[in-house]
Amino acid sequence: MLIPVKHSVAVMIFNGDEVLSVRRPDDDDELPGVWGLPAGTLRASETIKDLIGRIGRDKLGVELTPRRKVASGKQLRRLYLLEMELWEASMTGSPFSLRLRPTGLALRGHPDWRWATLDSLRPGAERPGRSAAPWRYKPKAASANHWFSPARDSSRQAIADAASL
Repeated sequence: MLIPVKHSVAVMIFNGDEVLSVRRPDDDDELPGVWGLPAGTLRASETIKDLIGRIGRDKLGVELTPRRKVASGKQLRRLYLLEMELWEASMTGSPFSLRLRPTGLALRGHPDWRWATLDSLRPGAERPGRSAAPWRYKPKAASANHWFSPARDSSRQAIADAASL
């Protein structure tokens, strides 16, 4: 039996040494209430640039511009194989919280957001049985279920540290 494949992208948006962190909705099927990076799933005929733009527009209420691919990974979930890419993006505008969003906007966003250190995202990425980050760093002998593949070297230590999420 073939398992479905879901191709998703998470974005890292920096403000100095901090990264934009969002809280997933409490009714989320897989990671309810967990703080993490903004992310979305690729639709048919959508490019990565399109998806990153949609994450910004529909989930954050801002304009996102992809800068570069930082990492990628695969993770076997209960019902599908997740193929995830991690991208750095720049942001124009200020994100909204669903609880504070302007009336009349039909946006599918996150209940809240904050600027946070990368270390503060580890608890969500390390939840037992519900790892949110398929690019978590593992030695080369690691299982095929979690692997990390940096896109290229970077001079930004914070990006290199993202591999450990």
